[in-house]
Amino acid sequence: MPKRQSRPQRLNILLQKESPEDRLEYLLSQPDEIKNIEQHALGLLKLNAVVKKLLSPPLQPWCRVANYRQNILVLDIANGSWMMRLRYEQLNLLSALRKQILPSLCSIHIRINPILMLEFHNTKQKLAGMKKKEADESNSRCLSLKTAELLVNLAIKSPKKLSDALKRLAGLVKNPTSPPPI
Repeated sequence: MPKRQSRPQRLNILLQKESPEDRLEYLLSQPDEIKNIEQHALGLLKLNAVVKKLLSPPLQPWCRVANYRQNILVLDIANGSWMMRLRYEQLNLLSALRKQILPSLCSIHIRINPILMLEFHNTKQKLAGMKKKEADESNSRCLSLKTAELLVNLAIKSPKKLSDALKRLAGLVKNPTSPPPI
């Protein structure tokens, strides 16, 4: 495996650029570097999918692949308790990964990343909000045009206070194309 040559210098050159446009221009002038970064990122995504399949279901949302370098797999885990649980599965995961896709894998390094906990809770809240919104929409009752017309006719024959309430109720028709006459 060839050693990386002068990458730190290139990073220094990149950081010395004055504006973001200059930085972008420099990166775009290095197509091989961008292609390598893209391939590494795609490889990590595929590796993450394989690791998630090999983990037990309770661990899956709390763990992700952070990096793979020098034959060492780096996993992020949400907190210390999940880290202990992952340590119990570490040897099985290591041997399964060696058999399936990474025969040169030496070890697995686990580090705690609390951001995973936040991401999981944010995702959970968004899903709960979407489900609640869908439930509200499906459970909401619609006032038909026929019912609205009947309410308006009833309002004509009712006392003032009741008539106003019935007219307001008739105004809640969901189909605004032809509102009832008030």
